[in-house]
Amino acid sequence: MNKQTVSVFLFTSSVFTFCENPDGRSIGRPVAEFIRTQMISIGFTVESLVEATEGWELNTCISGQRFLLFIHWAPIGNEAINYWVIQIRKPWSFKKFFKMAEEDVTIAVQGVSKAITQRNEIQDGRWVTDAEFRALY
Repeated sequence: MNKQTVSVFLFTSSVFTFCENPDGRSIGRPVAEFIRTQMISIGFTVESLVEATEGWELNTCISGQRFLLFIHWAPIGNEAINYWVIQIRKPWSFKKFFKMAEEDVTIAVQGVSKAITQRNEIQDGRWVTDAEFRALY
């Protein structure tokens, strides 16, 4: 994957809060469930939504390609503004054997964009590269 390829979506939301979960689970489950619902509503297959360290993993199939969407919270910028983050990855079982080609990333970016960027629940959305995300976070 080209280091300049966007693969991280940052957004704010007035609907989804950043409160700690009283049950001790990772924050962000409502956001992950919302994204899951939106992906399904436009025809993408969602195989699973599982809790991960510091977030949620959504295993999905977009245009015949399998992807893992890592959904989590991050304080971004000098003022540490609360952002939700979607990082596009290949599922772990495939990472060892396949590097994500730029065309694959483009398919995933287009699929995620189609599912969520026009929704009222999503504000200040923008795509960045992995390098840009690391610099912000």
